[in-house]
Amino acid sequence: TLALPINTQGTHALLWTFEDGNGNTSTQTQIVLLKDDIAPIPDIPILPTITASCEITSLSPPTATDNCQGKITGFQTLALPINTQGTHALLWTFEDGNGNTSTQTQIVLLKDDIAPVPDNPILPTITATCEITALSPPTATDNCAGKITGFQTLALPINTQGTHALLWTFEDGNGNTSTQTQIVLLKDDIAPVPDELFLSSLTILIDTEAPRPTATDNCQQNVKVNTLDPTNFPIPGTYLIGWIFEDTHGNISEQEQDVLVLGTLTGAVNNYITPNNDGVNDYLLLKNILRFPKNSVQVFTRTGRPVYKQLNAKNHWDGHGNIEYHERVPRGIYYYIIDYYRGNTTQFVGWVYVDY
Repeated sequence: TLALPINTQGTHALLWTFEDGNGNTSTQTQIVLLKDDIAPIPDIPILPTITASCEITSLSPPTATDNCQGKITGFQTLALPINTQGTHALLWTFEDGNGNTSTQTQIVLLKDDIAPVPDNPILPTITATCEITALSPPTATDNCAGKITGFQTLALPINTQGTHALLWTFEDGNGNTSTQTQIVLLKDDIAPVPDELFLSSLTILIDTEAPRPTATDNCQQNVKVNTLDPTNFPIPGTYLIGWIFEDTHGNISEQEQDVLVLGTLTGAVNNYITPNNDGVNDYLLLKNILRFPKNSVQVFTRTGRPVYKQLNAKNHWDGHGNIEYHERVPRGIYYYIIDYYRGNTTQFVGWVYVDY
């Protein structure tokens, strides 16, 4: 009564019964032994090597043929995706369900040998005047890593004048690198700017060094102040100094300054005159007045009434008035004010006695 087919592995007892048709029977037992000890046989003796650059996300399982089960699909336990560079051995296993297994190894080779490709074929030149304190790194695209940001090793800030070549490097993490050069050009062509738009006139005494003006540079450098003219004068007079401002990058600006040099002895040579044309003490002699063409001379009475005023006066006063008197002034004491350089705050006051 055991149903066919018999396909369960193990030992089975068949009970055979014999009947004679008259109600008499006898039985006999027969052992049936099913034992499959033949493992599946891979359909492809040597599995091909699987090669890729970046990763493996899916696999096509190999098959084997079993004497009992027929076609069997293999399985392996390595988790997907496979994205570690190098050689990986996949162990495929074939099970026939009867406890027989066979295995087969397949090589997976991940080898990325493609370098990142810069996104911008030619990087623009970076230009600046004084220094570069920050940079915008360029990017590249990699077949495996995607977008990659470059790096360079030149220390910031870059403040040396001239041309600098930045070498940007792109690394994909798989040992492949590419490089790209970018030019940085520092060129300061801006001259220092004088701190005073127009230098005010300078008044100094003889044998005194003229103070130097200052200027400010766009790159915050120390500005050298020089001149080709004298800055110390032994003789009173009016002079012109041409100041030269130069930064450390060779940029120059210039500025002129009027200088009034005063002697230690000023005013008139004499304080007694007799303007009677006898050739003796006819004039009030004004010391060094001809050295100061922008002078002014004023003469007042003892009570403060003006009697004489002259711009760009000569080197003497002859005792004649040009305000209240237009002839020789009366006998008496008069005061004078000499402004050697009009607009200057320093004035020299003296007195003279006019007699006849």
